[in-house]
Amino acid sequence: MQRRTNTNKIPDNKVPGARSKSHAPEIKPKPRVLKVGDEICTKQLRIQALGDIRSCQDKCLKSILQNAEKQQMPKKLISKGDWLCSHKEKDQTFDIYQKPGVKNLVTPARNKIYIFVIDKSILDEFAAKLQRYCEAFYTDMKIQIKKPESSTFLQDKEVPSREGQVGQNQYNANVILKKTLPLVPKDAYCMLTVTMEDLYPFDSWNYVFGWANYVSRTGVFSFGRYHPNFDRDYYGEEEDEEEEEESPEEKKKAENELLENACYVMVHEIGHMFGMTHCTFYEYLCPVCLRKLQSNMQFDVKRRFKEMHKICQEFQFTEMAEYYEKQSQI
Repeated sequence: MQRRTNTNKIPDNKVPGARSKSHAPEIKPKPRVLKVGDEICTKQLRIQALGDIRSCQDKCLKSILQNAEKQQMPKKLISKGDWLCSHKEKDQTFDIYQKPGVKNLVTPARNKIYIFVIDKSILDEFAAKLQRYCEAFYTDMKIQIKKPESSTFLQDKEVPSREGQVGQNQYNANVILKKTLPLVPKDAYCMLTVTMEDLYPFDSWNYVFGWANYVSRTGVFSFGRYHPNFDRDYYGEEEDEEEEEESPEEKKKAENELLENACYVMVHEIGHMFGMTHCTFYEYLCPVCLRKLQSNMQFDVKRRFKEMHKICQEFQFTEMAEYYEKQSQI
């Protein structure tokens, strides 16, 4: 899946070089040191990652795979804070994803994705939009909203917390996964907990947008950092009385950006529960990732593109709506 730039951990800039001994029969090349703007993978590896294109049965997907190098942008390092700058990700090719034990299989008995909304501040209307976007993205999967019995779930479950860098409460994402595991319904393919509270997975990390466990099929994500008042609320800043209020257009734009970011992080974390690692091949939407999903769910790719175009257009995700409209015409 596509990554997001974040600063959740201070990167280690020391990249060890390969050693070669004087008596060695050959000199081993030093590992490639990536800089901002560099392509993460070589062209050869990207083509290999696509798998055997001849075996692809979906005509639309097959065309995308055949033209991947012409039509898709290679994945690049975005910034020094990029996840891939501080975390070594193994290149998960399509063939690797097909190996036994790598992916969670979708079955008739386990074909629902549950969105577990634990914050009362997340309105039903907003949750419903998350559900609809998820239905389009994970085509043919059943998506259901689930809520806890109590509106103070994190406090009731005694999830460890700490004070963040701007004074906000942060909750331990790993403990949240453990606390939600007994609540996963039997017919769930996976369950994703949604919160506005800030998250951290380990004491050494500043924060994380989302966290998921492939084995337990549980995940959690927060979109609190995408809220326009995130810093202001926690710093206790007050609005200037003379400051002009946001126009209806500006307010609508901010709401759309919040929803779009929330939708992005949501499907990203669910992708991890499908057994997919962070993508190192192509920019969104990576054809390797698309083929992995299609191989598991067996959806019609062109129909999925049309559904995604429809929902992105309705939600005014302009750039993505244009992208999916173009893809649906392949």
